[in-house]
Amino acid sequence: MVRLYGHTWPVRWGAPDEKKMIRVFYFELSRGQEVFLNGISLGMKRRNPEDFPCAGLRWLAAFRKGRNELRVFVARSRGGSREVIDNAEL
Repeated sequence: MVRLYGHTWPVRWGAPDEKKMIRVFYFELSRGQEVFLNGISLGMKRRNPEDFPCAGLRWLAAFRKGRNELRVFVARSRGGSREVIDNAEL
């Protein structure tokens, strides 16, 4: 199971271009998770249970004014097949 933390963010305030933390909760084995904000990759990371918070699955990114789309892909195999597991419009 994977879940973007953010579907329930009630308030998203801050200075323009201020980076916010995007957290992903993931509880299965995989080759890595990749987060996209508005179609742009924020990079791929692998779960590390010793890295707090979110087992290292956190990214910093600046949201644009208005609607933003987050997607998380999970790399299931060495060949690079990916699957969209969760997405959110904020």
